Amino acid sequence: MLLPCDIIQMSDFEKALKRCIRCGACMSVCPVYQTTRIETDAARGKLAVLAEVASGRLDLFSHVSKILSRCLSCGACSEVCANNVRPDSLIRLGREMDFARHGPRLSQRLLETITRNDLEQSRFIKSGIFLEKLLCKSVPESSGLYMRFPLSFFTERTSIPQISRRSFFETCSPEERRAAGRLRVGYFVGCGANYLFPEQGHALLGILRKMDISPFIPERQGCCGLMAQSAGDRQRAVSMARHAIDLFAETRLDYIITTCASCGAQLKAFPELFHTEAERERAEAFSDKVLDATDFLINVIEYDKTSQSSAQRQDRPLIRVVYHDPCHLRIKQKVMEAPRRLLSSIPGIELLEFSTPGQCCGHGGAFNLSNFSISMQILDRKMSEIEKLQPDKIVTGCTGCLLQFQQGIERIKIKKKIEVLHPLQLL
Repeated sequence: MLLPCDIIQMSDFEKALKRCIRCGACMSVCPVYQTTRIETDAARGKLAVLAEVASGRLDLFSHVSKILSRCLSCGACSEVCANNVRPDSLIRLGREMDFARHGPRLSQRLLETITRNDLEQSRFIKSGIFLEKLLCKSVPESSGLYMRFPLSFFTERTSIPQISRRSFFETCSPEERRAAGRLRVGYFVGCGANYLFPEQGHALLGILRKMDISPFIPERQGCCGLMAQSAGDRQRAVSMARHAIDLFAETRLDYIITTCASCGAQLKAFPELFHTEAERERAEAFSDKVLDATDFLINVIEYDKTSQSSAQRQDRPLIRVVYHDPCHLRIKQKVMEAPRRLLSSIPGIELLEFSTPGQCCGHGGAFNLSNFSISMQILDRKMSEIEKLQPDKIVTGCTGCLLQFQQGIERIKIKKKIEVLHPLQLL
C-alpha cells in the first residue's frame, strides 16, 4: 500500500484514486455527509473531484478547496473501506496540492502563527490572554462589539476557549521534568495541555509519581504538526516532526505518552511524512514508543489492578460519567477499552455509554473554524443524548473533543451543571 509520502507523482495519485470503486460504504459513516446529504461531502464524492483534478479536467479553484475543507479527518471512511483506499489520506494530499497552489487560507494563517514554534507560540498565546478579556467572554447581542468584530468565530459561538493564565510549562518545575523511576517515560504535552488544559499534565504527573515514575518532559517541544498537515502544509508538519523526534532522542526512553488523542495519532503517523528510508526508520523508532496515557496506564502499568479502587464507596451517591471516544483514539489508534477500564477502576463512578459510542463529536480541528454550522449540527446529535443521559460529567481524551463538548453544554442550556473533563482528572 502506498504511504502518503510515496505518492509524489500525479500518475501515482491517479492510480490511488482509481482504487475507489464508488461503493458508497463511506457515506454510511461520514458525519458530514450524514448531516448534509451532499455527495461531495462524502469521501466518495471528494475522491471523484480529486480524480478530475489529477486528470487535468478540473482545476484547483476555490470551489474545490471548499469541498476539501469539509472533511473532519476522523478516519471513519478508511475504517470501513473494503478496498483499503485510505480516503482521508488522499483528501489530505489534495489539500497539500491546494496549499501548494494557493497558500494558506485566513484560518490556516492564524493556526500557522499559533503553532509556529515554542517561543513564538508562547508570545502569541500571552497576547491572546489579553485579547480574550475583550473578545472571548459572553457578549450580549446588543453589544457594539458585534459591529466592531463581525467575525463569525466570535459571533456564532456561545463558548470560546479560555486560555490558562499559566501554561503547563510555567507551572511545572525543571525537577519534575527529568526522567527517573522504574520506567523511562517521555511526555509529549501538546498545545492543548500546555495552554488550555494544563490540569491534564499535572494529573498525569501526580498519577505517575504514585507509580514511582518521573517522566522526561523536554521544555522546547512545540506542536505535533497535525493542524499544519491537515491544512496541507506538509513542509511545516515535517519540520515539527523532526523537532519532536530530535528532542525526545536526547534521552533513552521506553515510552512516549500523550494526553491528547489527536497529538497521539499524529505522533504515530510521523513515518508517513518522510521520503528517505533513514528518516522514516528514525520516525518509526519514535512512533513505536508512542502511547495514549490511558493505554499506558492500563496496558503497561496495569493501574486498574495495582490501585486499591475496585471496591465501590457507598458513603456518597454515584457520579454519573459518560465517556466519548475521540476519533483519533478509537479509529487512528484502536484504543477503546483502556479509557473505560480506567474510569471503571475509580470508586463511586457509574459509567454511562452513548447509544452510538463511536459517533464523531464534529470538532475536527480547523473544520470547526471553517465549517462551524455543520460542526454544531453534528455536535447537536451528541448533545441530544446528553440531555437524555443527564450525566454529572462528560469525559474524553482529546483537546478538540473537550472544546466541542464545552461548547455543547452552553448550547443546550441544561439546568444541571455538567463538567467536561479528561479521564486522568477523575483519578
